Amino acid sequence: MKRYATFLLLLFVATAQAEIYKWVDSAGNVHYGDQPDAANAKKMNKLPGLSTYAPPAVPEKPTREMETDEMETTPAEAAAKKFTYREISIVTPEEGGAVRSSPGTVSVFVALAPVLRKGDYLKAILDGKVLKKKYQSTVLKLKNVSRGKHKVAVAVYDENGKKLMQSKSVTFQLHRTKAKKSDSKPDPDPDPDANPKSDFDPDFDPDTKPDFGPSPPPNFKPDFNPNFAPTPTPPS
Repeated sequence: MKRYATFLLLLFVATAQAEIYKWVDSAGNVHYGDQPDAANAKKMNKLPGLSTYAPPAVPEKPTREMETDEMETTPAEAAAKKFTYREISIVTPEEGGAVRSSPGTVSVFVALAPVLRKGDYLKAILDGKVLKKKYQSTVLKLKNVSRGKHKVAVAVYDENGKKLMQSKSVTFQLHRTKAKKSDSKPDPDPDPDANPKSDFDPDFDPDTKPDFGPSPPPNFKPDFNPNFAPTPTPPS
């Protein structure tokens, strides 16, 4: 203990008796030392203070808020925040193409990268109007589309209904054909044995009695008495 106290006392005396010099070299660098190594060295009675830097204070969240944030953010939610779609485009119908469908059904095939995430869905935008139906696949079937020229686009939404990405619009022409209804019934097959020139009578009416001669005058009596009795046959 006594040796340690003696050492500290000697160190204090040596430091008090030491002299500090300051000089500047030809390059402009400032030097300090206990020996004057240059002609322009000056003795300093007091050493300059050390430079210090205090960073600005950062406000800390209360402990309860930090715990709440950690509890609310799950690994799945953190991954969902990083998930983004890179590309969405319409494969068919092609730009300026024609679609033929009598009932007006148009199939829209979509290229999506990466693949559709679980919970997300697609919607068609026909002529600037977002259709209500949600599709869980990349094949969209639009029904009862009117004939003529249309523009269609497709957008992908997340499970909360937020639109994430939309494709470019594609213009196509829809042709709808309708079958003509015939009111006339087909004629029956003709009779191969009939002769149209001799057998056909346009004035014949089977429901009326034919009239083959003039009617007799009133009070008409024939001048003969017909005998319709058969001639007797002699016995054999």
